[in-house]
Amino acid sequence: MSNAEFSESISVLGIKKANTRPWQLFLLAILAGLYIALGGHISLVAQVEGMGKVAGGAVFSVGLVLLINSNRIRQLMQLAVSRQRSRRIEE
Repeated sequence: MSNAEFSESISVLGIKKANTRPWQLFLLAILAGLYIALGGHISLVAQVEGMGKVAGGAVFSVGLVLLINSNRIRQLMQLAVSRQRSRRIEE
């Protein structure tokens, strides 16, 4: 990927994020908190059960992976909204 193509893709991504609806941002913020809390809880359980700090740290990364994958959830939400709009236009 050339620098120009990379710059263009970053610009498109920024425009998409800027056009995200407030309720979608709020929902994503709640999901992000839940994912981090889930990872933290599983990490604490692993440490209390005697698996050690290394296992606890490895398990905490589950929450971070879920957080990174939440972008896919946002894309699905945008797809659902666009389908609803197209249905309204057809009616």
